[in-house]
Amino acid sequence: MPVLVDRLTEALKSDLKEAGISARVLNEPVRRTRLYRFFVVSDAFAEMRHSERQEVVWRIARDHLTPAMQARISMILTLTREEMGEEEIRPPRRAPPRRKRRDDENKGRFGGSKTRE
Repeated sequence: MPVLVDRLTEALKSDLKEAGISARVLNEPVRRTRLYRFFVVSDAFAEMRHSERQEVVWRIARDHLTPAMQARISMILTLTREEMGEEEIRPPRRAPPRRKRRDDENKGRFGGSKTRE
């Protein structure tokens, strides 16, 4: 895992815990980018406005990450378990890797044939 992911995950868990908010932090890479998406799930968010939730988690991100690391965060979703659509919280599923087809092996960089006719 990149330092950004480990550092933000631990910071969110510990700082929220200090504030009396028990939360689960999940993350996933954003495909074809260098960005990461975070999910912070806590039933304590039910009593907070969306803007309050966001202010809390982004303050933690600002306190623990460099500006360059912050720029690699696609979003931080702040949800209750009900909003997440689950009673039991599970990490998001990742799509299986794309299998290479035989046709792909014969294509050049821009989709044309590697051989000249």
